[in-house]
Amino acid sequence: MTWHGACEATREKVIKANWLLLPCLMSFLAIVAPAVALERIDFFDREGRRTGYAVVDIKTGRVDFFDRNSRRTGWGRLEPSGRVERFHLDGRRQEDTALPLRRPPK
Repeated sequence: MTWHGACEATREKVIKANWLLLPCLMSFLAIVAPAVALERIDFFDREGRRTGYAVVDIKTGRVDFFDRNSRRTGWGRLEPSGRVERFHLDGRRQEDTALPLRRPPK
């Protein structure tokens, strides 16, 4: 067997191993993905320009707020009523707000 033939055989073994690992990786992701239940809600002004967004962790009720340049501006806690107790980055309480979603029943 030539050197080129040995490299080709090794390459085929690696490709075969990758195809065997792919279903394992997909199964792992299918199990882990539902554990991260995040939802992004975009905010717009009256002219339709995006002014920011919120990322909501449905399971814990945590909400992180971002401006239009993806800089974090605050955080909050989602109440069962859909209202959010909102805080500035330095911990100062801000006005409450409402998000257009409901927390799933427990």
